[in-house]
Parts: sequence; C-alpha cells; structure tokens
Amino acid sequence: MDGFEIMAHQGDMAARVWAGSLEGVFAQAACAMVAIVTDAVIDQREERAISLSGEDPEGLLVGFLNELLFLLETEGWLPGAVEATLRDGGRTLAAKGRGERLDPLRHPIERVIKAATHHGLEIQEKDGVFQAEIVFDL
Repeated sequence: MDGFEIMAHQGDMAARVWAGSLEGVFAQAACAMVAIVTDAVIDQREERAISLSGEDPEGLLVGFLNELLFLLETEGWLPGAVEATLRDGGRTLAAKGRGERLDPLRHPIERVIKAATHHGLEIQEKDGVFQAEIVFDL
C-alpha cells in the first residue's frame, strides 16, 4: 500500500508519496528522494539517528529530507530504509535511517538535489491513506 511516484516539475523533480500512516509518508519521501539521486540499491550497513522539531508535519518533512541531503553532502551517506516516529501532533520526529556510504561505482548519481522545498507541500489524509507531493530543487 505504501509507495511513491517520481515526476518532473518545472525544471525540478517532484515525488508523490502515499502511506497508511503519517510516519510512512516520511519513510516513502526518503526513499523517493534517494530514487531521484540514484537508481542503485542501497545496502543497509550503517544506521543514523535523526531527531528534529518543526511547527507542523509539512515543515518537519522538509527539514527531515534536507537533513538527509546534508548527510549525503557531508558524509556521503545514503539511506536505504527509514523508520520514523512522530510525536507532539507531528511536530517532533525521531527517525532511524539504515544505509551506506556513497560508492560512485555502485551508486552512480543521476541527479543532484539542492533541497527539498515547501512549494505546494500539503500532507493530506483520505480514507486512511496519507499523501504528499514534495518538490525537490535541482
């Protein structure tokens, strides 16, 4: 039931994600972002913990994705899977990412993402399915 779809968006890229929970949207958004960067399989060798706070779930989602981009830029680390726990009405995130360091031979970079954006971002729930569309600035 959880998944994502990658789309072109006015010179940038976007991902439509859906999941059975708000936490699942965060996990699918991370997977979608990695799929935009590379279509290689990411092994789950190393774990990273990420804790963030935000004003609302949308702001927290953008902050989370940008934190993952920061880890990619500074440590060369890509997540292969993410587990997210939200508290305080979706304003506090505790996430665990499992992944590995970027290996240019195994993980060819398809696109460089500068940032996840707030552009048109709204997390919605309908009939038990949470959805969001995230635009990534290339």
